[in-house]
Amino acid sequence: SAYWILAASGWTLQPSRILTRTHNTITSHLHLVPLSTFSQIKFLNEPEKRRVCIGTKGQLRPSLGNGGDDEYVLGVALTQRDLESVAKLTYECFKQEIVVNYDSFSEWEANMIKPIVAAFETYTDGVGYADILTGTQKRAAKSMNQRDGKSLLDIFPCDGNVKGDGNGSSIILALANKQSGRTIASVEVRLLVPDGKIPFSQPSLDELERKVASIFAPNLASKYKGYALKKDIDLDLGQPYLCNLCVDESARGRGIGKALLRCVESLAKDTWKYNRLYLHVDPKNVPAYDLYTKEGYVDVGFRWDPVWAGRAVDIAYVFKDL
Repeated sequence: SAYWILAASGWTLQPSRILTRTHNTITSHLHLVPLSTFSQIKFLNEPEKRRVCIGTKGQLRPSLGNGGDDEYVLGVALTQRDLESVAKLTYECFKQEIVVNYDSFSEWEANMIKPIVAAFETYTDGVGYADILTGTQKRAAKSMNQRDGKSLLDIFPCDGNVKGDGNGSSIILALANKQSGRTIASVEVRLLVPDGKIPFSQPSLDELERKVASIFAPNLASKYKGYALKKDIDLDLGQPYLCNLCVDESARGRGIGKALLRCVESLAKDTWKYNRLYLHVDPKNVPAYDLYTKEGYVDVGFRWDPVWAGRAVDIAYVFKDL
């Protein structure tokens, strides 16, 4: 699901470090601010092997036979148009296809069913995209239209004292073409309480589910509170979570997903001074599951599993110490 979130935990009260930038944008089509224009982005100065396919200026390094790859640059999404492009990619990467075996129908039955299926797909496409876009807008409300801000820290709190989920503080990175504005990869980091709940796209639904769970599933609290006690985690405080790591099908196999994951890890550790990253991943999504396990993520050991959770209990809740 596009709504399953990766998360980070652990905090420190080290002084904030301001990340200044110039006010240029990647393209006239989008308004992504290149990550390289911020100071103290350590990921861009890390060894080439660590950055995988991203250059020191945030550009996608050319692969064999792809001389135009350097036209793709990693930037921060700050406007409505940016979020629309990211939401479109997110929906395309996570949408569920309707599969109909027309061989089991007669010709006239198939001809009757096909337009119904097509109409339903059109409807679900519109609803699915709209839900992802509106959810993203709410989660990134504080970063929207912050092109004149001087610091990523104006958007994303890093003193470890933000209560609850810190709604509106999401930062979204996107890898987009400087000329066309086409987005081929994106990732989001936001604040969430590390209680193991798989978040919805709409933040208000998370608040509602927690209230319902406190009444009808009180046993959940003992699971994550026991874990928090062992790890010295304050469950009243939001922690940085990563979500919606997406790579366009045409750009897969280049290590882009690994590079974006490592970039967020670097931001969480070096810029915002947190020390742990959590995530939910479906073990049946083999490429994603393999990526996270190879990068050092291990199972937390508990699940958010109220009676209404259904298949959600099969989703792995893992973390990595940074």
